[in-house]
Amino acid sequence: MKCADKPIVCKFGGSSLSGAECFRSVARIIIENDLRRVIIVSAPGKRYTGDVKITDLLFSLCRVWFDDQKKRKILDQVYRRFDDITMGLGVAVDIETCFDLSTVGLEPNVDFIVSRGEYLSAKILAKFLGFSFIDPTEIIFLDKKGKTERKTPFANC
Repeated sequence: MKCADKPIVCKFGGSSLSGAECFRSVARIIIENDLRRVIIVSAPGKRYTGDVKITDLLFSLCRVWFDDQKKRKILDQVYRRFDDITMGLGVAVDIETCFDLSTVGLEPNVDFIVSRGEYLSAKILAKFLGFSFIDPTEIIFLDKKGKTERKTPFANC
């Protein structure tokens, strides 16, 4: 790849992905330019004043981890929110499987749990666009100091 043909990296924040119609707008932006090939997304943000961002719900989930009733209530909110988006886009993504917390263990792994918002946004957007979803854990590796150990596909440009 020549650096003149360097892919454009696009980052879309939570308010850009707050609902299905917002996902559609983001998709239009992405497909307007063939060089927009590296897409990074946030978890869905607020849809209206008084709404709660998915990331905030996920942090709340970690805080109530040992209260099964409160935990279930928050998870239901998160699932409903993602279900609304997938249904609005007409795509099928198994939200609960993608959000499988059984691997977390007894103590909440905050980094993993909170990352599920971005993870699901990326899966849904990729599915909607017919793009490949690339799990970042398969291509980005960090050393103990947080430095990248392996170059990503576009590192030379």
